[in-house]
Amino acid sequence: MVALLKSENVLQIEDFKYPEGGMFATLQKTQKGMFQKFYHMKQMPFIYENKQNLNDFYITQSVFDGKSRKKINLKYFNHAWVDIDYYNVPMLLGLSKDQVVGQIIDFIRDEAIPFPTSIIDSGRGIYLKWAFSSYIQKQAGRKLEALNKALIKKFSQFGADPAAFDVSRVLRVVGSINTKTGAAVRILHQTSEFHDFEMFCDEVFEPYEASSESKRCKVVSYKSEKAKRRVISAGNFTRQDFAWKVLCDIESLIKARFGGATVPERYRDLYGFTGACQIATALADDKAADVKQEILTWAKQWLSCSYVDDEFQHYLSSLLDRVSRHRRGEKVEFRGRLITPVYTYKKDTLIDKLKVESSEMNGLNLNVLIDTRTKYERKNLKRRKTNNIELIRAAVGRIIANGGDATVDAIAAESGVSKSTVIRNIDKLL
Repeated sequence: MVALLKSENVLQIEDFKYPEGGMFATLQKTQKGMFQKFYHMKQMPFIYENKQNLNDFYITQSVFDGKSRKKINLKYFNHAWVDIDYYNVPMLLGLSKDQVVGQIIDFIRDEAIPFPTSIIDSGRGIYLKWAFSSYIQKQAGRKLEALNKALIKKFSQFGADPAAFDVSRVLRVVGSINTKTGAAVRILHQTSEFHDFEMFCDEVFEPYEASSESKRCKVVSYKSEKAKRRVISAGNFTRQDFAWKVLCDIESLIKARFGGATVPERYRDLYGFTGACQIATALADDKAADVKQEILTWAKQWLSCSYVDDEFQHYLSSLLDRVSRHRRGEKVEFRGRLITPVYTYKKDTLIDKLKVESSEMNGLNLNVLIDTRTKYERKNLKRRKTNNIELIRAAVGRIIANGGDATVDAIAAESGVSKSTVIRNIDKLL
């Protein structure tokens, strides 16, 4: 894994903090075939310190939640990669590895591709790896594979291996020996740059093409993803903001209810159409936005692609017609009022349609799909936290004014709150 390569001038393990849990596998070629063994993530330093100079030694590029490299067992990942077999490209024959690397670097700059975090000599070919600024959960596993495919397509002229895209992929460990050539796997170029996963995808993926396999699992276009992040972090509450927040809540429900997998057949109409309506509402006023593209790219992450490419399209024709009417300034009458023709739902209607439980409202920290009770419980909790901070602040002031030491015990006694409450809130006073 790129962030954990144990070698001089290479990122050390403390440079990237993995979450607790998870397993990785090593593989080694023996006379009886490939020998596979699983380790816990906390054993990673041991592997890199004690498994150097081994012949044909490989490691998984993703982390799993058990002793299986199947896609369903993916837990998280932190980088993308390309395995370049340049020796299979006739026009590169006769060039040294350094010359090929030079051409690859020139190509990256000319094509404005994000620069790799690591360029590695695999003993025969070349690995390119792009490390992400945080670990990415299993729900994005299909998107990682689509991303790797897009990178492979970009570097195809250098002999990128089209099969080396899957989350279960293993690559050679730095310091091991490639017995095909007798050469060691080594770092050729290393940077300290980490990439934001979503922004990296936006830079690598080609413009949307409905028939493109590399685009079928792209979550949503940069316009929509950026809008969602902005709305969630802001306090605005326009009709468009409400729609984005509902869409985020729908995604949270899908992840929790179906484990990040594709929505089952009997539920896909409900989630697909409700989600599509939110995107249509959010972008109806933006005449430059391609609403159909936004809906399709979103739907293909959560719904089966065959369904999106066929039956789902029938729902969209009516919805897109309503978006066009909205953009022409048309209105429809509803209960004596003129409103937009785009389908809109009240919060309570959405909660009822999606059967959102109280446990999900709190457990998933939903944004807007919460009932009145949950809403006021959150307000009261926030008010209690604010009151505790004020009590602690006043207690610290009194202790210092009297010439005492503001220890946790003293603050707790003076403020009348528990020691754990003091410890949780003391940093907020700084």
